[in-house]
Amino acid sequence: MLLVIFRRVVDIKQLMMATRRKPDRGLERYDAFFAAHYDELRRYAYRLGADDPDDVVSESMAALWRSLSDVRGGAERAWCFSAVRRITANQRRAAGRREALHDRIGAEPVHHVAPVSDDPVLTAALLELSVVDREILLLSAWSELGCAEIATVIGASRGAVAVRLHRARSRFRTAFRQATAPRAAATRSAKETLDAC
Repeated sequence: MLLVIFRRVVDIKQLMMATRRKPDRGLERYDAFFAAHYDELRRYAYRLGADDPDDVVSESMAALWRSLSDVRGGAERAWCFSAVRRITANQRRAAGRREALHDRIGAEPVHHVAPVSDDPVLTAALLELSVVDREILLLSAWSELGCAEIATVIGASRGAVAVRLHRARSRFRTAFRQATAPRAAATRSAKETLDAC
């Protein structure tokens, strides 16, 4: 914990040294404020429900450093509390948007598959697969990736990918047979009709 805080302090000090816009008096003012209020701001971020209170406080302190000349003396504490509140609210809204997008993507059926082939039967068979099965199968067959490479792409273990790929191939075979069955029956009936004539 102390190492994380120390790293963030070092990062903020590096940011301050890189900008070099503030006179030494500003640096002293900032250091005094940081030492006096960091823990208090961290507790406030924690009470607000921030996922990472240290990160929120570090962002607010970096914002304070960038705006130090605009913040009047004595108002830094309120300014930072306000910044912590805004940053936490922004993080919550972003998390909500990510969750909503994840739910929407997971709930909506995927109807579009980039054409792998001009064969509509092949495309129909691919559409019958789940998104995960289709992705693994296309990474293997279309992109010619091995199990280790697919594991890296999707963030799974090599063994899990091998099992998923095996199952996806089995499901594809079944879907392809079902998609070609009506076509084969139509071809047989057309052939029988021609033979009868």
